[in-house]
Amino acid sequence: MKFIDGYWKNLFGYLCASIAVDFKNLTDPLGAAEVEQLKGYLSKDSRRMIGILCCRKSPNGSARRARYEAWSKEGKLVLFVTDKDIRETISLRYDSVNPSNILLKYIQDFFSRLP
Repeated sequence: MKFIDGYWKNLFGYLCASIAVDFKNLTDPLGAAEVEQLKGYLSKDSRRMIGILCCRKSPNGSARRARYEAWSKEGKLVLFVTDKDIRETISLRYDSVNPSNILLKYIQDFFSRLP
């Protein structure tokens, strides 16, 4: 089994050797503070420029704005994943479908909305 292939091989490249994942068990939607915290774990020196925030509920507007700023100012990509998304990835895996397709969809959606 290949660890990195296809789209992921291009995404990781030289600047990204690993992904930071932060799980938040919050009853409220994610805000800018949570994005800022994860952004602190990302750096070019560590070759970690992609982070995933896992949360119970979809993020609020301030979290989305903070994510955009992280990308536009520092080239740090933050993805949001909810409980529903995690359940879907597990379901896809049981159906022998590559579960990373969900993350690819979120990456493509993020880049398609950039000005």
